[in-house]
Order: sequence, then structure tokens, then C-alpha cells
Amino acid sequence: MDGQRAYERHLPAQRHEIVKQKIQRIEQKHLRLRTRIKQLAWKTICFSKTEEITA
Repeated sequence: MDGQRAYERHLPAQRHEIVKQKIQRIEQKHLRLRTRIKQLAWKTICFSKTEEITA
């Protein structure tokens, strides 16, 4: 969480913590997922140059 004042209304002071490590882990996970999805999409775009497609 960040240091915005909006959290004061919704969270007790004991639960509100500003920790970069947690945010970095989440962002790292999202980056890995985005990279993997892009790789899968790239692999599905390929096509055959032959006129007959055998399945």
C-alpha cells in the first residue's frame, strides 16, 4: 500500500503498512504473466507457407 490518506478511513492504523517488497513481488508476478502471455500469443500467430494445411 502507499502513503495516501484515503486508507485512514478504511483501515485501522495497525493494519496500514507501507512496504515496497510486497508491491515489488506483485509487480514482478504481473510482469512474468504478461511476458508469458506475449510469448504464447507470438507462437500462435505463426502460419504455414504451404497451401494445404494438414491437421
